[in-house]
Amino acid sequence: MPYQLIARTEQTFTLERADKKYNPDGDPTTISIRQAAQGEHESRSNIFNEIIREIRPDVEADRLIFRYSKPTIDRTEVRLTMSSCNILGLSGKPLFHFSNGKCDMTAEAFRLAWSELPPDVCEEIHEKVLIVNPDWAFGDGGENLGED
Repeated sequence: MPYQLIARTEQTFTLERADKKYNPDGDPTTISIRQAAQGEHESRSNIFNEIIREIRPDVEADRLIFRYSKPTIDRTEVRLTMSSCNILGLSGKPLFHFSNGKCDMTAEAFRLAWSELPPDVCEEIHEKVLIVNPDWAFGDGGENLGED
């Protein structure tokens, strides 16, 4: 029997640290994260599209340069996999917009909304992305981008 697509894993999480710090008496803050498929992997890989190899005749070793920003990677991974979120903006309306289980915002609109969050909330959200997509984690068991 040939391979048949199956539904991707999706998990819903409560942002416990964020709620404890910023929303101790309110309703829980929840997000849902889905497993990335090839399309999301390809979109994410565009972040790493600048790799420079310097070869200099006066130096024995070549030099390989990777240019990327960890916060940009984190934000991109969240945008590509977050399927719901009940965080509200200053207006009291949802900060992020979704349609058919996917973020329904341009990369720039998402960046602007994401930039309004406290860094520790962004970090907690991204931790949930790595639970559902562990192959995106750097270091042990995750990706190696030329780092020692």
